[in-house]
Order: sequence, then structure tokens, then C-alpha cells
Amino acid sequence: MDWCRITAGADAGGQANLAAMYHFLGKWADTEQPQVQVLEAREQILGNEYPGTLTTWLPHTYGHLGKWTDAEQLEVKATEQILGIEHP
Repeated sequence: MDWCRITAGADAGGQANLAAMYHFLGKWADTEQPQVQVLEAREQILGNEYPGTLTTWLPHTYGHLGKWTDAEQLEVKATEQILGIEHP
């Protein structure tokens, strides 16, 4: 694993902790940006189809912020990639 990936992974861990703290405090506007950064880092490091990338609190946060379309898009993407498009 190269240095850039290690650094990105460490930063993502810190952002994940920050996002979790804001999430549990109900500070939804503050939670969004760290969660977006964690999702982007996971996509870069783990890939788009890795379950750890797809399962995120970001849709929940979007719901609290009234961003229903964004929440739905992430949930549908995760469901289709984990269960498959043909899943009932």
C-alpha cells in the first residue's frame, strides 16, 4: 500500500470519528461534510462496490437536512449494488 493511500485512510478515520460525534449530537449540518469526505475516501481506497463504502450514515443525515433526493439516490445505489437490481 502506498503512502498516499495510508494517509487518505488515516484522514478518513479521523473524519469518520468527527462525523460520528456530530451525528450523535444531532448536529446534522456539521455532520454532512465529514461524512461526504469519508464516503469519497472509501470510494478511492476500497472502491465503489465494497460494502463498507456503500453502507454509510450519509443518507440518514441527508434525511435530517431535508435532502430527500440525495438520501434516496445513495440508498438505491447501495441496495442495488449489495442485493442486485433484480432483488425483490
